Amino acid sequence: MSQRKEISYKWIVYGGAIIIALQGTARLLIAGSVGSSIVASYGPTNGALILAGIVALIAYFIGGIAIGLYSPGETIREPAYATLLAISPNLLNNLAWHFDYNIPLVGWVQGAGLTLIVAFLMALGGAWLGEKMQGRTMEKLQERGELPPLPPKSDAGA
Repeated sequence: MSQRKEISYKWIVYGGAIIIALQGTARLLIAGSVGSSIVASYGPTNGALILAGIVALIAYFIGGIAIGLYSPGETIREPAYATLLAISPNLLNNLAWHFDYNIPLVGWVQGAGLTLIVAFLMALGGAWLGEKMQGRTMEKLQERGELPPLPPKSDAGA
């Protein structure tokens, strides 16, 4: 029976950086006339939600796919944790904004909760898809106990 795989903190940090980079890229792609036309077509509230959904899909779901695809072994959990790392600066900035303008925190709590849930699920789904795209690798087979672990490398022959 295989043991539970340790979480790779390296891939959580890499994943956070990938997600932040994708989020910035998505915001740049829909800035200007694209974003304006969506808001004009659907109204300010619905348009803003659609824009946020597009950015979230690109950043979290596609980021999860990339991390699941390129990280070695089974790494479903790392993209989900990377999402928390990537969302944190934005949530803290929004919280400070509420304090600066004396706005009730109820809206922030609701928005933060919804953002965390949706982004976490998108990254988890993307990571699962990335793992499926990656296929069966030596690392995965060793983690599951289907192959014996590789012997440790020694420097004695060098």
